[in-house]
Amino acid sequence: MKKFLPIISIIFTVFCSLIFSCCATAPAATGRGAAWLSGSGIPAADVGETGDYYLDFDTSAVYEKTAEGWTIRGDLRQTEAAETVTVTFDANGGELPAGYLRENTLEKGDSFALPVPTRAGHEFLGWFYGEGANGGQASDLTVFARDVLLTAKWRKLHMLTLKSEQTTVKIGEDVFLFTGEYDGSRDAKFTLFLEKNGERFPVDDSNGWATQSAIRFTAENGTFSGVVSFSQAGNYRFYVVAEENGERTEASIAVSVTE
Repeated sequence: MKKFLPIISIIFTVFCSLIFSCCATAPAATGRGAAWLSGSGIPAADVGETGDYYLDFDTSAVYEKTAEGWTIRGDLRQTEAAETVTVTFDANGGELPAGYLRENTLEKGDSFALPVPTRAGHEFLGWFYGEGANGGQASDLTVFARDVLLTAKWRKLHMLTLKSEQTTVKIGEDVFLFTGEYDGSRDAKFTLFLEKNGERFPVDDSNGWATQSAIRFTAENGTFSGVVSFSQAGNYRFYVVAEENGERTEASIAVSVTE
């Protein structure tokens, strides 16, 4: 049907032109009724009388003359509805942020800001074409010319937990014992940190806050255990940090040390 609209428009315009040409005479005396005028370009202010109509051949615009002058009332051109496409998001286990829908309709050839979903324990890597998330990647600059399904791709983050039965230790009598779990490999590198009064240092270089420390990780069951011997009283925050393949994961607990 769309391909016939321009033809219909042309026929209608020619038909109107013939009528307007026949009627485009000098205005008659008051009470003659509305006159239909036509020409090329915007009608001059002194053309026609109040109540007359005018067709601009150049733009197909239709004007009506009122007491204030010529006023545009529309045009005879047939305007096709904009073609739309649907962009569907599959969060793949994650959640879309507020304000974004799973299915979004936009004009063909448009782009828009893509959402950043969230998923506990995972890092968002981007939106990819296809359910398998192995196709090309879309971005905020992607122009959408067809209906598409975008799937979120994720990278699982390592999880680390830390615990201790001791919240207070006494210098010279107690050592601080800790345990935890880590789901990484034996290639992980562990570092212990102490934080006091907003300053954070590795345990082995902590201005004498601790004299010795040790940690042992058993990759087969994902558990670790260790010990820290404090030498200065104070309120500390103790950290275990695991680094592997460029990823840094940490956990911490509070420790109070007394003399």
